[in-house]
Amino acid sequence: MVDKIADMLLVEQGLTVTLREIEPVARQLLSYYDDLKHLSEEMGKFEERYRLSSGDFYAKWKDGQLGDETDFFEWYAYCDTYRRLVEKIHRLGKELHDLLPHLISFPPERVPARMEAH
Repeated sequence: MVDKIADMLLVEQGLTVTLREIEPVARQLLSYYDDLKHLSEEMGKFEERYRLSSGDFYAKWKDGQLGDETDFFEWYAYCDTYRRLVEKIHRLGKELHDLLPHLISFPPERVPARMEAH
């Protein structure tokens, strides 16, 4: 019954998309945000230990300016996964925006800027 009412409300607003179409995308987006939170916490441990932002670390690692410590491989994996998730979040955000352009805005500032070099 609730789905039918929600569908009717969307149709009244001139939208043909249903909540059932939006839900999987929204759930995946929330899952990615949970993953980002976990990755951010793990990256923060390395930032404290090495007194270096993850953005600066990532840039230095890619340029070959750091050694081959085991920690660096792990940190790099967290950073790389973080960056990929941010890209996926932007794609899903755009997908949601395309589904409901009048109801959802996906501001880029919602994505944490942890990976920016200083």
